[in-house]
Formats: sequence, C-alpha cells, structure tokens
Amino acid sequence: MSQQYDDEINLADYLKVIMQRKVLIICGTIVPAICALIITFQLPPIYQTQTILEIGTISRGLTASLIENLSTVQIKIETGIYDTAISKQLSIKDEEYPKITVKNFEHTNLLLIKADSAKKELASKILKEMSTQILDSHSKLTEQAEKKWVQSINIIAPQFKVLKNKTISSADMNWLKLFATNLQPQTISETKIVKEPSIPPHRVFPNKKKAMVMAGAIGFILSVLLALFIDHVKNTTKEPA
Repeated sequence: MSQQYDDEINLADYLKVIMQRKVLIICGTIVPAICALIITFQLPPIYQTQTILEIGTISRGLTASLIENLSTVQIKIETGIYDTAISKQLSIKDEEYPKITVKNFEHTNLLLIKADSAKKELASKILKEMSTQILDSHSKLTEQAEKKWVQSINIIAPQFKVLKNKTISSADMNWLKLFATNLQPQTISETKIVKEPSIPPHRVFPNKKKAMVMAGAIGFILSVLLALFIDHVKNTTKEPA
C-alpha cells in the first residue's frame, strides 16, 4: 500500500512539473515540427514509378518452367545489366539514372520493378525501355527453346525407327520414354507487361506529415525530459547542505 502511495505521489509530481513547464514543452514540440516542415520544402521531391512484369513459362505435358528464373531477372536488374544500353538509348547521364529495385510477389511469376527519381517522366521512360529489353531477351530464349525441342525430336526419331524391329530391353524402353516426353507439344506463354509504367502523381519522399509527426514526437519527449531535469536541478540546489 505504501509503495502504491509513493508511486501515485511521484506521478503527481511529474504531472505538476509538466504543467509548470507546459510552455517549454509546447514550444519544444511545435518548433521541431515546423523546422521539419521547412526542411522538407527544401529537399528535392522523389517520385516512385512502378511497372509489373509476368515472366512467361514453357510447358510440355504436365511440367512447366519459367523462361528465365525470377532471381536471375532480379539480379540482372539490380546489378545494372540493362543500365548501359538504356542510358545509351535514352541519352541519360550516370548521375540522372534512378535507383531501381525489384520485388517478387510470393508464389507468383510477377516482378514489381520500382524506380525512385526526382525526374518522374525520365523514370517512366527507363522502366518502359527496361521492360522492352527484358521481353526481347525472353523472346529470344523462347526461340532457342523451340529450336532445341525440334533438334531433340530429330535426334531421337531415328532411334525410334530402329527400335521398331527389335526386342524391347530396359535401355530401349528408356529411349521410348525419352521420345514420348519430347514428342509432347510445347506450349509457350510469353513474358508480358501486367502494369505499364506511369507517371506518379505524388511524391514518396520527403513525406511532410511523417516528418512533422516524428519531429514533434521527438521534440515532445526531449522537452519533457528537459523539464524534469530542470526541476530536479532546481530542487537539488534548494536542499540544505
């Protein structure tokens, strides 16, 4: 009971100090928030342009595989494999090239590609060009897959003719299974753009509201601590030696 009473007294003392120093605390909250707002107006606005690609698949029978592994596409984008060609195509300086990040939607073939830049029109052009280059490279990969499938048929077909007049052994049966697998029609789903890159209407940085709230909250906490510290020093100096 005594401990609870002491806690209530301490809390009441703290509230009393806060009320006595309310001007300090109010100013300490408002001033940082206003400063943060002013700073956000001085910073260049950053816009985020997005596009979504669906990576195509190559199917044969019940099995399907991606035209290009999602992680491979992501690494190519993030390591700048396409940057040189895009910069040359659009005549972009290195310092103007935006930061590009990639995210894969879990359990899907979708890739979200984001470009953060102060020049939103330029970022949109870059993502369009990057999407075009990825689609072109995947088109070439599908052509190669088609040629490889035809070649495998041409290689195995003669073997099948030879086996027609022979007693089927286990090794021959493996050849027949391989022939049957490759004989299945190949279905290709091309890589496509699900969401075209568009010019974003709103900035993503700096966020004025977020900056003001964070600055105000930090200012409030520091002001309360300062008020309590001033009161503590004041009470200490009043105590008799």
